[in-house]
Amino acid sequence: MIHINELINKINSLIIFFTSHIKLIFKPKELVDYILKESTKNLFVKTILLIFSNYYFFKFLIWIFNTDKISNFKQIPLVIVIFSIVHSICFYFIYLSIKINFKDKIKLSFFSSIIVFSSILPIQILIFFCFLITELYFFYFAYFIVCILCTYFIFIKYPLHFNKKLFLFISILFSYISSILINTTTNFSIKNLTGNDVVLDPIFHEFMENEPKCLEISKYMNSNNMLIINLTRSFSERFSYSYYVLLKNQILTVISKKGDIEKLLASTKFMKNKKKLILNLEIIEIFENILFEYNRLILDSNQDFLDVVELQIEEGQEAIANTKEKYNRIKEKLNEYEKLNLDMPPQEIIDEAKNLLKETEQIKNKNKEIKLLTDKLSINNNATREINLLIEKLNNVFALLIDEEKKSIDYIEWRIKIPF
Repeated sequence: MIHINELINKINSLIIFFTSHIKLIFKPKELVDYILKESTKNLFVKTILLIFSNYYFFKFLIWIFNTDKISNFKQIPLVIVIFSIVHSICFYFIYLSIKINFKDKIKLSFFSSIIVFSSILPIQILIFFCFLITELYFFYFAYFIVCILCTYFIFIKYPLHFNKKLFLFISILFSYISSILINTTTNFSIKNLTGNDVVLDPIFHEFMENEPKCLEISKYMNSNNMLIINLTRSFSERFSYSYYVLLKNQILTVISKKGDIEKLLASTKFMKNKKKLILNLEIIEIFENILFEYNRLILDSNQDFLDVVELQIEEGQEAIANTKEKYNRIKEKLNEYEKLNLDMPPQEIIDEAKNLLKETEQIKNKNKEIKLLTDKLSINNNATREINLLIEKLNNVFALLIDEEKKSIDYIEWRIKIPF
């Protein structure tokens, strides 16, 4: 029964801790009393649970938004622990005037640092998370404002509660200086271990890495687009095979860039930096459709071909009219011979009928040839119409790409003015 009561008391203690630890950090004296009264074992359990509650909270957020923009969320507990432990040095100076033994002061500095930073850091990370997800710089500035407020709260507000006169000055000075040294050392260590600087704005950092490649791709697309449009005009004037080969090779050259763009797009995390790549991919897809339509064209369908079709249609119509006239003459002759009650018509009429039958077969075959020619024209007309629509769409996408290029220039000019 005693064990059950102890378990219930521990559970209640945990619940109270989780519901009140935020309040404790805003009441420094109560936080100090709580840490000094609580056993070290219980404090370890509670702070570990607090740290991992932050981990699962961010894991849940990342699952909700289905994003890889914070791919290292698993390191959040470790970051909080390391940050809290090294900053416990700062808290030692904050509690400079508290008259307790050295062991209790170490305990107080260590656990108060963990409780404070495991409560404040998630708020900062959450705001920064909003910046990465929405890509709105409102949250970027909000993040720095919160960081400044937290710095004021920890390194000025806290010392005011426990120190006076000279001790207050020493507490603020040494706690803040130690914090700067710790942060500088941490950033220096990260740079040495990873070879990279600590990136405050990953969106801008990624933009500056990608921009030279994006500019190169966009310039290549634009120059080749002008060349393709000129070749298209020349080709449409007369369906010459030589122009077709040049046009096809030029389009295939542009399409060959698709793999490079897809690779760069796959490694790009932020939509602000993806827009131009997506537009370039859309341009390539349009070129693929244009090439498909060009492959449908009948290359001998030039103006001479159209003249031949027109002439053959006229000759076919004239032949049909002559055949009808001959048929009517033969029919009149047959009617006259029927009146004479002859057993069979003369050989002359029979020969005429046979010749008419042959002419009819020839006309029938000729009509098949004309139909094939008109089908070719129909294919060409449909393909040409589709090519014109695709070129119009291509021009619209290029206009959007140029607009994005202007936005990129404005973004650079605006962003480099921000010193952090």
